[in-house]
Amino acid sequence: MTLIQSSEFRRHKLSHDVTARQNRGYVFLISRFDDDDSTMCTFGSMGYRDEAIKSGIGGVAPVTLASIKKSTKVKPTDVKHTNFADKFQEIGKNRVVVTNTQQGGAHAEELFLRKLPQMFDEYGEPRKIDIFVSRIPCASTSANWVLNTEKGKVLLPQGCANKLLAVIQSNPGITWRIWWEEEYPNPNTQTACASAMAKLSGRAIVKRY
Repeated sequence: MTLIQSSEFRRHKLSHDVTARQNRGYVFLISRFDDDDSTMCTFGSMGYRDEAIKSGIGGVAPVTLASIKKSTKVKPTDVKHTNFADKFQEIGKNRVVVTNTQQGGAHAEELFLRKLPQMFDEYGEPRKIDIFVSRIPCASTSANWVLNTEKGKVLLPQGCANKLLAVIQSNPGITWRIWWEEEYPNPNTQTACASAMAKLSGRAIVKRY
């Protein structure tokens, strides 16, 4: 039985659908290991902030976050580079790249990825991971950061679709099935997200819910 056929999944989804209707910016992710409903976890998106948030599963993350913040009167030569700042394609002349040691809040996919090493410890490394996301993962609106795993550090690039791809590639022994539900109303944004998700083809089973 796949994740989306599970009665426990439907219970989780109905509960978070209510929150999503009340807050159109809210996106949630439901995960499960090896067809076992006892491993099912739900992650709800949180607004970004520089300090850690000590609430919600995966809400606190000791990550190396390369983020772009607006800064006035900054010349291109004044831009501060970090180890991973060169992963950004463009840096405007009025922006500066800074490094935060931890990030509060995140997209639902980021919260899931932060929690993944801990879930591996708790449940063991699975043969299969199922993921449902209430909105198609973004192509570029989440910053790049480093995920610390037992296998080493994994650089997660901009965009949640690209982050998922990086983690999938770093765990080749796992079968991944991913469903997403809503599309972005802006056609350009949706096209970019669909193109990013298409890169997962052949590495994961990706379907519209």
